[in-house]
Amino acid sequence: MSNTFSTKANRLLKSSEFQAVFENNKFKHQSKKHLILGKFNEGPQSRLGIIVSKKNVRLATKRNQLKRIVRETFRKTEFTTSVDVVFLAQKGIIDIPVVDLTNLLNSTWLNLQKKLEIKNEKSGH
Repeated sequence: MSNTFSTKANRLLKSSEFQAVFENNKFKHQSKKHLILGKFNEGPQSRLGIIVSKKNVRLATKRNQLKRIVRETFRKTEFTTSVDVVFLAQKGIIDIPVVDLTNLLNSTWLNLQKKLEIKNEKSGH
């Protein structure tokens, strides 16, 4: 399943889309620095929504840098099924060096992919 971010169709944009993930999430991964929620979608590609509050990351440049890193690592991950994913940043995430943050996110996406495969086998989705 290709994960290119060429259009807005690859992102969660509306509050109703975010709300659907919050209410019906099938996958959850939490660390001290971030929370990932996900659910299956019926579309042709996986979509990503990012929430980085000013309370958790004060500087706009740092918030934007974090969003770029999250989008890039998500884009490079090949999911076997289409999912909607919401990434929520928590306090202190920007204190992690960029290389370590990238590695953390890559392992998070791999963990999510494993959960997807397990859920897929059980539900036959």
